[in-house]
Amino acid sequence: MVALSHIDGETVEFSRRVLADFAGIDGSRIDFEATAEERAALARRFDLESLERLRGDATLTLVDEGRVRAEVTFEADVIQLCVVTLEPVATAISETFSVDFAATDATEDAGEIVFEMSDEDPPEDVVDGHFDLGEAVAQHLATLIDPYPRAADVEVSEAGRDEDPAPKRAHPFAALERLRARE
Repeated sequence: MVALSHIDGETVEFSRRVLADFAGIDGSRIDFEATAEERAALARRFDLESLERLRGDATLTLVDEGRVRAEVTFEADVIQLCVVTLEPVATAISETFSVDFAATDATEDAGEIVFEMSDEDPPEDVVDGHFDLGEAVAQHLATLIDPYPRAADVEVSEAGRDEDPAPKRAHPFAALERLRARE
């Protein structure tokens, strides 16, 4: 049976709750590795055949009062089914990213918030003095999983991509175009 964490009513398959005060000005390091049960739960969440490995480390640094930056490096081995042949496709993922965590005031109503593409990502929440590094890693992993995995020997023709599967209908003015071409 998988011991899943619950944060704000949501199930978290790979939870690594960290005390925000653990981060120091000089930085603190955390190593992490998903258990077999956590990998199986994440595989179900991300619709994978299996997640063979998920491990990495993070360096936590206090950026300013109440704000922690995590510099995260992780590796994962995923098995998916080819979208064409349904054969297993193994993919090794290796990534480095950073994420900030900060306490938010639940009573503060910011109204509508508008972000520009060039804006920095808002920080993830620190709740009761803790943040969940594992869920941040899981969410980042999800963005790196190929949505259309293909076996190495599967070829996709460029012509097949450009063709519209719906039958072509004659343009309503096609007869006029043929008349004009005769002139």
